[in-house]
Amino acid sequence: MTASDTDDEAQAHQLVLRGAALYQGGNATEARALCVRAHELAPQSCEAPLFLGFMALGAGAVAEAIGWIGQAVAANGALAAAHHLMGQARQAAGQYEAAIPCYTEALRLQPDYAQALNDRGNAHRRLGHADLALADFEAAVRLAPGNALFQSNRGVALRELGRHEPAIAALREAIALNAGDGTMHFNLGLALAEAGQHAQALASYDEALRLPGSHALVRCARADALRALGQHDAALHDYDEALALDGSLAEIHNNRAILLLFTERHEEALAGFDRAIALNPHHADAWCNRGMTLEAGGHHDTALACYDKAISISPDHVSARFNRSLCQLTLGNYGEGWREYAWRWKTENLRTSKLVSNKPEWRGDTPLPGKRILVYAEQGLGDTLQFCRYLPMLAARGATVLARVQAPLVPLIRTMPGIAQAIAPGDPQPEFDCHCAMMSLPLAFGTTLDTGPSAHRYLAPSPETSQAWAARLGPRRGLRVGLVWAGATQAANGPRRPFDERRSLPLSRLASLKRQGVTFYSLQKGDAAAAQLHDLQTRGWDGPNLIDHTALLTDFDETAALVEQLDLVISVDTSVAHLAGALGKPVWLLNRFDTCWRWLLAREDSPWYPTLRLFRQPAPGDWHSVIARVRAELDRMA
Repeated sequence: MTASDTDDEAQAHQLVLRGAALYQGGNATEARALCVRAHELAPQSCEAPLFLGFMALGAGAVAEAIGWIGQAVAANGALAAAHHLMGQARQAAGQYEAAIPCYTEALRLQPDYAQALNDRGNAHRRLGHADLALADFEAAVRLAPGNALFQSNRGVALRELGRHEPAIAALREAIALNAGDGTMHFNLGLALAEAGQHAQALASYDEALRLPGSHALVRCARADALRALGQHDAALHDYDEALALDGSLAEIHNNRAILLLFTERHEEALAGFDRAIALNPHHADAWCNRGMTLEAGGHHDTALACYDKAISISPDHVSARFNRSLCQLTLGNYGEGWREYAWRWKTENLRTSKLVSNKPEWRGDTPLPGKRILVYAEQGLGDTLQFCRYLPMLAARGATVLARVQAPLVPLIRTMPGIAQAIAPGDPQPEFDCHCAMMSLPLAFGTTLDTGPSAHRYLAPSPETSQAWAARLGPRRGLRVGLVWAGATQAANGPRRPFDERRSLPLSRLASLKRQGVTFYSLQKGDAAAAQLHDLQTRGWDGPNLIDHTALLTDFDETAALVEQLDLVISVDTSVAHLAGALGKPVWLLNRFDTCWRWLLAREDSPWYPTLRLFRQPAPGDWHSVIARVRAELDRMA
């Protein structure tokens, strides 16, 4: 190197230092000019192009930044900071896959480069690799435990992996390090909400709103929490506030429309989903939710098209796939419906219900003679009662049938023909050769509308229990009718089918069923039902005098024995309706307008239960017409 070269490099270095001072003082234009002169003086040096790249990146000129930083890397490939800055520039350009090798090279040169670890974690997150992101964030936190941003990013990655409690702990630690960052409070609120702690999430959102920042999405998340808490009016107010802050965000229109769907304002909900789709035609959630709204309004074919659109955008969209399967089943398209129903295992509610075993899953295509098959309940009591009909069919194929069902069903299921053993969850599990989920049996048996097993009666209470209930009720005096008016409430977590309230009705709506010569028995379990009945009786209930033996119904063998003594069961869509149908008893099912898939469409009978009769709402929420028809039919029967 000549003396002239050395002088040029020294002069160039001084120009870069002056440029850096000017840049820090806010004079980016003159700073850039000085660094360009420095690069002209010493083109072989990495210093000027690296700082030029840094300034260009700060100004949003990403392509220019990549060019300058490339020259710096070419001049000195051993400089970790140059590779790190190139990673940041690639990431700013949306080139996340290209950014990762840059960060990796920076870390090879400088293994304790915490910021490079954090930034590589962000690139992994953008690519959907939350597990890789978490590993980088945790490494960054180990190197810099006092860095609130690294800790916050760790919490976000944990949340995305569904590890709610560790995510909450990490985000609380980040806030302890920097309580003035509204984004951290917002992320904590999201983690709390996903853990079902919606009231605590509200407090975090309120703190985020108190701090500076962009508040539209925070206000939307606050509305989501209020919706989950059932505070619908307050939620709608917050959605409107969010839209006032930024009406261009499709997510807010989508979430607001979900609330409208939940509250059966279907036309307004459709308009909201349409607005979300207009803002973002690739919003798969909005397409899926639009399908749910159309289904709720009875437009199943159009709903299928929306699910198909969501799936075309996001082939692994779990809600769209699962909802599509339910829609197909509702339409009676059992072949396709049962196949797609396997998507239930990927849903938030059911993914932990699938048996984890090293033994094979039976799918109907392997012989069963000499095999011990474990069939396990996966969903509600009614689902188990409906699909346990397949158990004797497995025994008929030569299998030893082991049934794992909900504890209240064990005494009843163990009396079925061909059942070798019935156990409850938590009981010692017997050895088995293969297994099958209860609601996978229709697919395994190739069930169609024409081939579905519709036995008149496939369950029966034990003789001892039946005799005890016959003695308890005594001689018959007229018609005996059992009543069930409410279904069990399911947990609400996210935009799921909000049918709980819609399938139930207040007992007071059944007052007009009172008849001479008809004795009514309550089959409605639970403290809420008992309190409702007591309150009506205290206020001078003019409806049927309900005989209440529900305190004695300790399991379904007892309930089956009571139903056995009745002439008719009138029930909303809940497990007792399935029980009555499985016992071959006449059952009148009071069905909401947006029917469950198993009751199909536009028919009063059921291929599953020959003794069941459907009384459908002619319009959403119209229980008046349903009760009027039941009353007239009860008159004829009495």
